[in-house]
Amino acid sequence: MARLAGKVACVTASTDGIGFAIAHRLAREGARVVISSRKQDNVQKAVNALKKEKLDIYGTVCHVSKSDDRKRLLDETIKTYGKLDILVSNAAISPSVGNILETTESQWDKIFDV
Repeated sequence: MARLAGKVACVTASTDGIGFAIAHRLAREGARVVISSRKQDNVQKAVNALKKEKLDIYGTVCHVSKSDDRKRLLDETIKTYGKLDILVSNAAISPSVGNILETTESQWDKIFDV
């Protein structure tokens, strides 16, 4: 039996990179997984790729900086799978380029607001 059988996971910013890898691993471990991204095309491509492996995946558009989108993401997760056991907050921003030690308080606020 898979370690995460019966669990429901939701992973933000999960259509490529680290987020996709996390969602993929959770699903391979038996979780039913909701993936999200700001762009519908990215969501659909990721859902298709994961479903080819017969994984239980649901995808939706979510821009995590918008509170209505965040609420809808959680509502859709519960509507689709009946619960939420695991939330991976993978979405992030990088408001500055350069030396991290020179990051301003305002820039840190933007990073943590996501």
